[in-house]
Amino acid sequence: MESTTLTYGDYLIGNVIVERKTSEDFLASLYDGRLFRQLRELRNLGKRVILIYEGADIETLRIGRSALRGVLLTIFIDLQIPMLVTQNKEETAEMLLSIALKIGKQRRTRLQRVRYGAKPLDLERSQLYILAGLPGIGNARAINLLRQFGSLEAVFTAPIKELEKVPDIGPVLAQQIFGLARSSWSRDAAPVIPVENNLAVDCIQERS
Repeated sequence: MESTTLTYGDYLIGNVIVERKTSEDFLASLYDGRLFRQLRELRNLGKRVILIYEGADIETLRIGRSALRGVLLTIFIDLQIPMLVTQNKEETAEMLLSIALKIGKQRRTRLQRVRYGAKPLDLERSQLYILAGLPGIGNARAINLLRQFGSLEAVFTAPIKELEKVPDIGPVLAQQIFGLARSSWSRDAAPVIPVENNLAVDCIQERS
């Protein structure tokens, strides 16, 4: 499995986004309103989405049966997102491999891991880290932008037409970068949610 920078979900397998929720995070994100918002945002990316629920039996969560039924129906029917259940991180790793084999028809498929961890140490990686964190950009596009413009300032002040000339950017992302650089910050902006665990290479093992 390849570890890389993503701006959405926890894993990208081919054209499928996998969002992983431990039982604790599932319940917490349900209570604070993150769950449905995150799933809707993933659906709006135009990719297939799978939710993995990992941990305690979902029926043992501190939520009434009727409320739980409503939550599951919203996920399955309204959002049209399938939910797979695993008991622990080992089963989750096996499930990810099964998904990759199914999607890739038993050809090797890259599993891309979400952006996480400590901030990079040097200037060049810091610049790349900042750009790659923009929605829809990632490492490859961030590198293209920095190669084209040479600095973050030049990227953020570039006109849309110049941004569109960068390989793999196009008019949609160009407009998005242009708008983000010129939009006012809102106090209601959602906080960054840290990632708890990382599944690493080969047999999709937990990184030590």
